[in-house]
Amino acid sequence: MRLLNRVCVLGVLAVMTGCGVNPYRSNTTTETGQETAQPSTPATETAAPQQPDRTGRPVSPPVRISRVEPTPAARQMLANAEAAAREGRYDQAMLMVERAQRMSPKAGDVYLMMARLHYDQQRYAKSEQLCLKALSLAGDDKAFKESAMYSLDQARQAQGK
Repeated sequence: MRLLNRVCVLGVLAVMTGCGVNPYRSNTTTETGQETAQPSTPATETAAPQQPDRTGRPVSPPVRISRVEPTPAARQMLANAEAAAREGRYDQAMLMVERAQRMSPKAGDVYLMMARLHYDQQRYAKSEQLCLKALSLAGDDKAFKESAMYSLDQARQAQGK
């Protein structure tokens, strides 16, 4: 029992000591013997070399974002929804796409399919909104962006914009 108490006390002391340490600050001693905290960069931050712009200020390279693909189950749900839409069962198709959205909420394919279903039902404003959402999730996929832009143009033309 005493051993367990000692281990617990040592554990608490170790945790408290670790909480007081800031890995992003380094202490330096001044001439008077006082310690001062100096900010330092964390070891995980390795800055990429920055290229200067025309004014001479450094510019970071653009961030590349890849498009999120739907999960296999969501992709199957989208295929079933497309088949239902071809048969004119838009309510069922929309339910399937909404289910796919819950499975893959960051997949632009889902929003693009929703946009196309709304377009087919002459809900052009909703179709436009969903195309914009799909575009925001397109990442750096040029083919997907072109497809979403085409659907967006169709929805806007149908609204007379």
